[in-house]
Amino acid sequence: MPQRSAMAIPEGTSVRMQLFLLGVEKTPFFAPSVISSILTVVAPIHSGNSELLAVNPPLQWRAANIALSYCRYMEKLFWPENLAAECPLERRLPLGPALLAALFLMLVTSAAIGACWTNLPGCFQPLRTLNIATDLGR
Repeated sequence: MPQRSAMAIPEGTSVRMQLFLLGVEKTPFFAPSVISSILTVVAPIHSGNSELLAVNPPLQWRAANIALSYCRYMEKLFWPENLAAECPLERRLPLGPALLAALFLMLVTSAAIGACWTNLPGCFQPLRTLNIATDLGR
């Protein structure tokens, strides 16, 4: 029997209503994160220490850097060499390797979730409680 969420959801409830109820249930957990994020952004402005905001790379650069950094980290998992804790900010990131890295990460993530869909680990249990696969098949 699939594991249900802490809230009692009646059997005939639509997926949209299940998502809403799940959001209501999880709001107390997300609220502190949102408040902390807002305070993290606002604090340097009000303290006069806004030099942290001067280095503000564009979103495309950040996305490319994230994908490349994750792939470099995965490379270190299999080939642990040059493990110094350095975080150099490269001015120009190559578009091709960044797109390949993002595609690779999407494929690995999709394969991992697909492989364990019927036996999901704890962090993915909210997805399983929605019974999305069975509701979409009706």
